[in-house]
Amino acid sequence: MFAARQAERHVISEMLRATEGNKSEASRRLRTDYKTLHVKMKQLGIRGRDFSP
Repeated sequence: MFAARQAERHVISEMLRATEGNKSEASRRLRTDYKTLHVKMKQLGIRGRDFSP
């Protein structure tokens, strides 16, 4: 279970880095709902502002 959580954190972080912290664009590219992405970020301790330019 830990490996899956770690992989999920990595994918979300990389997508936020690629979109410069733009959660709407990241959720679109990940093909997931914005709210789902936001919930996952909260669960994983990821802050979108850490990826802003």
